[in-house]
Amino acid sequence: MNKADEQLFQAYAARTRRHLRIAIVIFVVVAALPWVFWAIGSLPLLRAEQLAAGAGLLALVGVPVLALLAKGTRATIAVLLERPHEVGWAYGSTGNGAGLHLGLASGKKFLLSADIHRVRQFLAAVARIAPQATLGFEPAHEQAFRRSPESLRRSV
Repeated sequence: MNKADEQLFQAYAARTRRHLRIAIVIFVVVAALPWVFWAIGSLPLLRAEQLAAGAGLLALVGVPVLALLAKGTRATIAVLLERPHEVGWAYGSTGNGAGLHLGLASGKKFLLSADIHRVRQFLAAVARIAPQATLGFEPAHEQAFRRSPESLRRSV
């Protein structure tokens, strides 16, 4: 794997970690804000407790969801950097679920959410680091992946 491809995926992983940290800080601030307003006398205690409980619940649900998303990103990056030979199929998508989709020979699927420009960069990198992978989406590829994921791996 060339250095530029490795840096592309590592920069994406770093950006994802940074976004996770920012989201956690936002959740903490939102949970603490009602208490700040209560402390300066702008909010009655009962209302502050209600708002803080709602914000805390949001944080309790939101932070683990974000952590799971980050874990999925780490797993996908690890496949690309450490085990690219496992990739059997890769394609990009736009709209809902936009990003780089990877299908492994084991049947597992991964998604790296990204805009179309980054998806193009990712696909070009996958073409270089996993030349055995079938690139692009076609209904026939999807059917083949469902039947026999390893069948999409080309011999190189």
